[in-house]
Amino acid sequence: MNKKYFGMSIPMLLALSIGVLAATYLGVLTTDIVGGVALMLVIGVILNEIGDRIPIWNTYVGGGLVLAFLGTAALKDYKVIPEQYIELMDQVTSDMGILNLFIIVLITGSILGLNRELMLKSFAGYIPAILGGLAGASLLGILGGMVFGVSPTETLIKYVLPVMGGGNGAGAVPLSQIYERVTGNSAGDYYSFAIAILTIANIFAIISGGVLNKIGNSKKISNW
Repeated sequence: MNKKYFGMSIPMLLALSIGVLAATYLGVLTTDIVGGVALMLVIGVILNEIGDRIPIWNTYVGGGLVLAFLGTAALKDYKVIPEQYIELMDQVTSDMGILNLFIIVLITGSILGLNRELMLKSFAGYIPAILGGLAGASLLGILGGMVFGVSPTETLIKYVLPVMGGGNGAGAVPLSQIYERVTGNSAGDYYSFAIAILTIANIFAIISGGVLNKIGNSKKISNW
């Protein structure tokens, strides 16, 4: 009962959730950034807590984070959330740019919170690892594309870059804008394809990470 959720106690969170959900289904929740963030917060917290408590799912599939992602998509597809608020959440994350704000705050806060000397020392090993990872991922992606008859150029542009680009706000969105400026084709067409590839890749990455983590924790580290 003493656990805090985003700084809120359980009674406060329950009151907020009931109020926001009631306003949503009564159609009186404000259709601005305040209402959109409130609804996303409630849905995210509830699904996150459920996902963190489901056996196997919370170990191998990604727990609450993935359930919040997939659960919201399911709520949309089964029309559990009213259409006007689906559009509102889409506007908040894209048109209103709250995702960009979140990414900026996250990256800036992380950099400013690092120890300067540690950060400078880590660059020597970090940058080669990143470049090597990009080169390796590109090569394996091209080889995989060739197996399925996809050209190397198309594999890099439509498969490798969205996956390696840093997610939705820092990857698929700016890549779609660059694609439109360079090719003249619609950014929406590229984005709809890129976000699908990105979502599938994220799920595979999370499952693989969970399996590898379980294998690693099950093995005793011997003394060298």
